[in-house]
Parts: sequence; C-alpha cells; structure tokens
Amino acid sequence: MKTVSVIGLWHLGLVNTVGFAEKGYKVNAIEFDKTKIEQLQKINLPLFEPGLEERVKKYLGLKTLTFTNDPTAVKDSDFAVIAYDSPVDEKDQVDISPVVKAAELISPYLKLTTPVIITSQVPLGTCEKIQGGKAA
Repeated sequence: MKTVSVIGLWHLGLVNTVGFAEKGYKVNAIEFDKTKIEQLQKINLPLFEPGLEERVKKYLGLKTLTFTNDPTAVKDSDFAVIAYDSPVDEKDQVDISPVVKAAELISPYLKLTTPVIITSQVPLGTCEKIQGGKAA
C-alpha cells in the first residue's frame, strides 16, 4: 500500500486526506498545531462536509489514516501533499507563509524521490522559489 502525507488540515487538506484514503492509500495527515491534532484524533472536525466525519471514523478505525503533528511522519511517504487553504488579505494578496513553513519542516525528512505536490492556491513561481529556498 502506498503512503501519502497530507500537510495542512482544514477544508482542503481534510477533504484531500479522505479522498486519498478512499483511493486505497495509507494517509499520514499532518497539522503542526498540537491542539488541532488532539481535536482531530477525537474526530472533532473543524468544519462540516457531507460524509467527512463518517469517512474519517472509518479510516481511523481501519488504521489507514493517522493524525499527527510530527513532520518526520513524511519519511516513508511515496507522496507529500501540502494542502493549506490559502489566506488572503484585504488586497487579495496570498499569504504563502503556511506553505513555505510546511515545506521547510518536512524537507529534511523526505526521501529524494518523494514528489511534493502543493494544492494550495499560491502565486505563479512560488513552487520554484520554495524549491530554491528563496520563498521566505
């Protein structure tokens, strides 16, 4: 069974997490906020999406889904997905800092062959800047 790590567990990340589990992946769902992880482990989800709670319960029970705040969980992943909902300011400027921080935190633990997919809405060129270490 292939493993995917999804980093960022709000609407986009939680839906991605369940979607990957539905497709037969083992999923490490990572959120760096310990309080959020504690709530997720109790299946106290921060949002409503039809069918989400039932599926989270199902995959936690099957042990194909785990919630953690530990960035080392990506170490055996076949894929890593950064899935933060992109915050914007009053001028519609995207705050890429959650995406950049996630990339920085997981990068020391990734295998060289693990692709990192960013599903967050970010400005053009952001992925290249993150890859080059110049997105701060």
